[in-house]
Amino acid sequence: MPIRKTLFVENHYYHIYNQGVERRSIFQDETDYHNFIDILAYYLKKTDTPPQGAMSRTGLANVGLFETEISLICFALTPKAFHLLLHQQHKDSISRFMSRVGTAYSMNFNNRYNRVGSLFQGRFRAKHIDTFDYLLESTKYIHRLPHQTDPKIPLPDLVNYPYSSFRRYRQHEQPDLKLEHPLEASIKPDDILQHFHSNRPGLNYFAFVSDPQYPDWFLPLLSWIK
Repeated sequence: MPIRKTLFVENHYYHIYNQGVERRSIFQDETDYHNFIDILAYYLKKTDTPPQGAMSRTGLANVGLFETEISLICFALTPKAFHLLLHQQHKDSISRFMSRVGTAYSMNFNNRYNRVGSLFQGRFRAKHIDTFDYLLESTKYIHRLPHQTDPKIPLPDLVNYPYSSFRRYRQHEQPDLKLEHPLEASIKPDDILQHFHSNRPGLNYFAFVSDPQYPDWFLPLLSWIK
């Protein structure tokens, strides 16, 4: 296996991405999406309630294992890929977290569809996010992915897309929106949204995401996503 080029640093942000082997779909129906979300929620949030769904057989042994090590800033799932924006406390937190998530989901998927072998196209890919501007643009890119992948999903409807964190962000501006799944309680949008309230008072986050333009420096940084 080739040496990973990304250097993982404690207390830093990373855009994490992977897709299916041979570009196959890794989420074939609603259950698959919810199983992946259940796995993320299982490792990110301590609870005294026995887990349901994909992690129902694991009990409470490792529930919330990464609650103090990993912060989920945003995410989006599309049929052939997942994108997570994570902050880690220790230099190996993301590697250990993604090993658990990838293994658990692959085993669940293979059991569901009676298949064997690798589900993902190698190990996950990671990009170090080293500036706040890069962080902002990355959240925009991730939240726009459902529309970018399927233009039939209009931008105004992204708030209703059930497999991303965008609804959690919109809830800060529309408190009457109800959370749809347990993972949403683990999403940490405060630093991103506070930036708009304090530094960009004339622009809300939804308008920021709806704008199709990116800075000239940003898109070349996404060349690692293939």
